[in-house]
Amino acid sequence: MTVTNATIAAGNNYHFGGLLNDNGVLVGTSDPTAGNQDGSPMFRMLGAKSSPLQPNEPDFVTQTGDDQPMAQWQFDPTENPSGVLTYAVVDLDQEAIFQNTKTFEFAGGKGGVRQPADTSRADICLIHQARAKSADNTTYGASRWYVHLYLKATASPLGGTLEERTPMDNQISVSVNNSEAFPWGATLQEAIEGTERATQIPYNFDDPITIHTHKGDGAETIFNVAYTPTADADIEILINGVKTTDWTRSGKAITFGTAPPSDQYIHTVYQFDTSA
Repeated sequence: MTVTNATIAAGNNYHFGGLLNDNGVLVGTSDPTAGNQDGSPMFRMLGAKSSPLQPNEPDFVTQTGDDQPMAQWQFDPTENPSGVLTYAVVDLDQEAIFQNTKTFEFAGGKGGVRQPADTSRADICLIHQARAKSADNTTYGASRWYVHLYLKATASPLGGTLEERTPMDNQISVSVNNSEAFPWGATLQEAIEGTERATQIPYNFDDPITIHTHKGDGAETIFNVAYTPTADADIEILINGVKTTDWTRSGKAITFGTAPPSDQYIHTVYQFDTSA
């Protein structure tokens, strides 16, 4: 397997979101039941248009004297990334997840709320992805995917403006926070990532990725993921943040040699086949 260092990206597709629990661990759409084979996948955020969540520019401080600059320093930004994401699709269930509110049925329809009083926003993990081409010498021009993993964020649904004969862009305001851990529970380390805290992780993959969460019950050994993985080599499975290789796969089904312990989170991070 050849990994790609440099890519040229374009577009915006395959956005995913998922809830983080109080320990910062991804639980998917909702906390999965122990032993449930289908677990809890990240939810797909359809109709992605723009996602301006790049890091803020650093601050520059210059000391002057004798009518000229004498020294200049570069400091870390004073704010974390934030921005307004736009989507073609309005998803009421997802808006309720972001705000810790509820959806409801009324008169044969479905409703939700926006700008609720005393909002208790949920911590979420986000994956944003774009088609790309390799810019490495040995694989130049080969198809790839460029991926942003936002470790911890909060979101506020804004809706959109209705105008005559104009498509409405649904807006979601997002604030990204620093995190000391990946959504599967493993911590960032100086020895591996070069830091112990970050707001986002950029990746290059051959195909788009997602994360599926299950929870062990000490008995169940078979767990299903939402999409078809591209290959076993494109899968990482972690139990309570620790990588395991004690598994085999058939299609979307993952079978463990030993049942994962009770109430321990199982995270399957994988590239998936968009044509399957």
